[in-house]
Amino acid sequence: MPRTYKILSVPVFVIPILFSSAGMVLAAGNDLDSILGGGAESLTPEGIFALMDKNGSGTVTEDELRSHKMEVFYQLDRDRDGSLSRNEPPRLSDAEFQAMDQDSDGQISGFEFNQSKITAIEAMDLDGDGVVTLEEFKRYRLEAAE
Repeated sequence: MPRTYKILSVPVFVIPILFSSAGMVLAAGNDLDSILGGGAESLTPEGIFALMDKNGSGTVTEDELRSHKMEVFYQLDRDRDGSLSRNEPPRLSDAEFQAMDQDSDGQISGFEFNQSKITAIEAMDLDGDGVVTLEEFKRYRLEAAE
């Protein structure tokens, strides 16, 4: 029986994320804003943060971050087969793809995507209080770009 997924109404070009896995940073700073192309380069760090801050509280929790990651996953899964093939995630090197593909089956499942180091909250939560503020997010972006 084919899998069905809720298709989100968020356009692909407004879901920029920072890809990193196995300690490798793929994009940061201005590259972060254009990772999905199609106009995403115009989003500010504040705009990206607002996408992650689902409840508008001014902080991003681990649950909000996981929810955002899954929205991104469903946007990237263009053929809607429940996994990402090698050509679906943009700007991901072979090594980074393989690091995310935990079972080495040539596909990244939603679980693998969510469990990967993509925008890991531990890396962004610079004061260790369990949430990410806009200032922490901006500082993390700058440090990742170096």
